[in-house]
Amino acid sequence: MRKIVAFLLVLTFALSSTPLFASYNPATAVNDKMIKGGVESQHYVAKAPAQLLRGVHNLAFGWSDIFTDLFQPPVGIGTAMAPVTGPVTALARTGSGVVDVLTFWIPGFRGWDV
Repeated sequence: MRKIVAFLLVLTFALSSTPLFASYNPATAVNDKMIKGGVESQHYVAKAPAQLLRGVHNLAFGWSDIFTDLFQPPVGIGTAMAPVTGPVTALARTGSGVVDVLTFWIPGFRGWDV
């Protein structure tokens, strides 16, 4: 019984370090096409709502980087470094969201894309 439990634990760890979910990150899914183009626009009418939406999105999903960093390649190293990189990335993304929400109305300022 102990060998089976040990085997299942090793198998779980081995599969969790593979990049099964690396292609989807809820923290960056919206930013990829729709928002990034709007924030980089020279027109205020396109930039302001896009930056506000990016900020709200980063505030809502910034914490998810804590978990998605577990599945980042290279295999093994991503999982080993995730306890450090996950919270740091989550804090940076949430901070970027705060800056975007507070400054979306400023015409020339486009915030920081994390």
